[in-house]
Amino acid sequence: MNRAKIFLCLCFAAMLCGCASTSSDYMLAPSVNLNAFQYVYVEPLKYQSGREDIWGIATKLAGLFSSKGIQVFTTYDEVKRTLGGDEFGQLLVCRIWHEYSWRKATCTIDLYDYKQQRVFHGVGKYETDYLSSLPDEGEYLISAATQAFASFAKLYTKFDPSLAKRPVEELKRETAKWEKLDYDEEQLREYYDSNNADLDPIEGIWTSIEDNMYRLGIIKDSKSKTRDFVAVIIQAEHLVWEPKQVKIEFQKTIYGKAYTTTYYMSDFSRQGTTSYITDAGVLEIPLKDPNSKEFKASWIKNYPIKESKSTGPFSSSETDKSASSGTGFLLTESGIVITNWHVVKGNEDIQVSFPSSGKNYKATVSLKDAGNDLAVLKLSEFRYSKDFKTAIPYKVVSTKQLKTGQDVFTLGFPLGEILGSTAKLSSGTVSSLFGIKDDPRLIQISNPVQPGNSGGPLFNRNGDLVGIVVASLNARYFFESADILPQNVNFAIKSDYLINLTSMLPEDDELQKHENRLSVQPLDRQVELITPFIVTIKAK
Repeated sequence: MNRAKIFLCLCFAAMLCGCASTSSDYMLAPSVNLNAFQYVYVEPLKYQSGREDIWGIATKLAGLFSSKGIQVFTTYDEVKRTLGGDEFGQLLVCRIWHEYSWRKATCTIDLYDYKQQRVFHGVGKYETDYLSSLPDEGEYLISAATQAFASFAKLYTKFDPSLAKRPVEELKRETAKWEKLDYDEEQLREYYDSNNADLDPIEGIWTSIEDNMYRLGIIKDSKSKTRDFVAVIIQAEHLVWEPKQVKIEFQKTIYGKAYTTTYYMSDFSRQGTTSYITDAGVLEIPLKDPNSKEFKASWIKNYPIKESKSTGPFSSSETDKSASSGTGFLLTESGIVITNWHVVKGNEDIQVSFPSSGKNYKATVSLKDAGNDLAVLKLSEFRYSKDFKTAIPYKVVSTKQLKTGQDVFTLGFPLGEILGSTAKLSSGTVSSLFGIKDDPRLIQISNPVQPGNSGGPLFNRNGDLVGIVVASLNARYFFESADILPQNVNFAIKSDYLINLTSMLPEDDELQKHENRLSVQPLDRQVELITPFIVTIKAK
């Protein structure tokens, strides 16, 4: 074969087989030395399907960081258990993004310090023009991730303690002139005792429920034009926060137990929010963590003490007969609505509204299960065909197939008078298949729920109805009967108890015929189909 033919054959082979190419690029924040860090938290890669780290990208990067002598954390709970104080200044948080198109993959890793400032941005690319076989998406993404890490590896030698950040020392310097009020616990108690008849519900001594980290005294501030009440630290189990420092500021709203709130986080950063006191007497302050994930700071009042009757874990009202509101859902075409018993308990005037259509109906209690906080309501003068053109899209199923860790969501009307009459979505996971002290009636969920969510439906990601939300458990009951407090967790009553209750209804045959029309739909479409059947309930 002559040289010309050999050259043509080689060119043709190259066209068939192609070649692989890799590249990487990076950005390092000015004046940052990566050797100042000895820990890394690799955030889990989660996808809309609910699956995690499908191609093992986060796992691969964790191994690469470990190979450089860096201690790797794969959960933030592990970080909090292991690190303390200035060690957080030596922690990097790794966030991962990736893209894939035909034979081309890109992976980006961003590294953040304890202040959530991005200190490193690395991009890796991997692509080929192979024609002989189908590409492996996972292989391409892993290769791109390896290239992204290669940029980091060029800059990181080993941890140098002399370069490490010291956030505790830094915070103490920055907050040396933080506002303080000259009140100790004895002075606060004297104030509460002297003004007992005129105290606002928020005034008193409060302890944080989650970890007992703070004890605060909340007192009226009549001299300020920007706040009505201020929370001063009495005791703090914290490296920086100290007694007498101002921790929270409150302003009144037109709603008696809701307050416009300025909350200063553990790093002294400021968050604006709306706090409220639940029927159970718990002060709830919705906040966001550095990753914008919602959580609640919950507080229980220790002083002054007012006597009240505790009737059970579900009864959140101090009196049986008082105006209340909550969420419910339509269960049958004959006009059966489900909610919590504590929402309607002791009230004869029950109004049920469908915000999506603007229709309102009177209702009466058909059945109740007070022990499991369930009420079955019957709508008056209700005709399904006038209000709805399609069948109820969900089906009540047993929780036997429900597992810890599964995604769940609820729709309801939290703080309805404040947040409006549009149904709000709250997503989370099943934290436990049991309630407090292994109560078998309850599911523990991570979904943020608030007053007004009571009685709302809880769905799994298939759109099956698996529970009924309980927005406010009776904190006083748990404290008095078991010396424990609900700690920033939420619950739903298992659907099995609803199935038992509705089996006594004439409409039970209709319920057995319900079909789930949500299982193949994405979450946004599920919400769209469910929302018309979610109701607000007002009882007085």
